[in-house]
Amino acid sequence: MTDDYEPVIMSSMSNTKRTLVQYTVEGAGEFPYDMLRYDGSFPASEQDSVKLYADYDERRQVRLLSFVESSIRMDNLLMPNRRRWESFLWRVVSGPSVV
Repeated sequence: MTDDYEPVIMSSMSNTKRTLVQYTVEGAGEFPYDMLRYDGSFPASEQDSVKLYADYDERRQVRLLSFVESSIRMDNLLMPNRRRWESFLWRVVSGPSVV
């Protein structure tokens, strides 16, 4: 078995094409797990997954991925919600950018 795979998103609601975008957040303390649901995101790699559970006092950067509708222009993208991340004392340090 290989670790290389191509993510496939299926939707019974429509045949909307989706684009994978990446952004990076930085912070210390408990990771705001609800932001994954809120922004519809997931860790970009196994290493990023481990960083979710890292020592709470350690400042760290975590790369996250999210699927968005291809019809949405990047300058109109409403995620990641920067103010909500900041309310958890984390901040978006890069992105979003198309992967």
